[in-house]
Amino acid sequence: MRSLLSALLIAFTILLLSGCATLPGPGPGPSASKSDLIVTKFETTGPATVNAQNSVVVPIRVVVKNQGPVVTYIFRTAIEYTGPWGTNIVPFTVPAQSDLSYPWTPLSSGGEMEYEGKVTFHPSLHNVTLSLVAIVDHCGGTPCRVDENNGGNNRSAPISVSLP
Repeated sequence: MRSLLSALLIAFTILLLSGCATLPGPGPGPSASKSDLIVTKFETTGPATVNAQNSVVVPIRVVVKNQGPVVTYIFRTAIEYTGPWGTNIVPFTVPAQSDLSYPWTPLSSGGEMEYEGKVTFHPSLHNVTLSLVAIVDHCGGTPCRVDENNGGNNRSAPISVSLP
């Protein structure tokens, strides 16, 4: 039993030294040199319209800021909606972005990025009011890309949108 405890202590020490594990506690440390992404603006830029496929299209603008001291790795920004049938992610298309559902961008320390694009709702979503939230560094079931000082501040305030 003693050799097992010694082996576990050695393994944990190696993890701590490699940065793969951390001890909880306040105070300065590595977290002071991380990015911190926030949504500074989230708004519609025009009325909701119905396209030829009977989908509802809403033009939106999202402004993201890196208030941390380091450049971020590329991250994605997603739009989440909550309506009568629960909460889901809606495709957010931004011109000049290669991903048709999420814009991906790196961001310098103190830098801001404005995404102006559109969200497109399924044809079944008509005549409803939805609550929309922009989420920066959205993980979508995969590990988040940006190691942040505060990953809890990545969501915008909600906005209400009425779909025709």
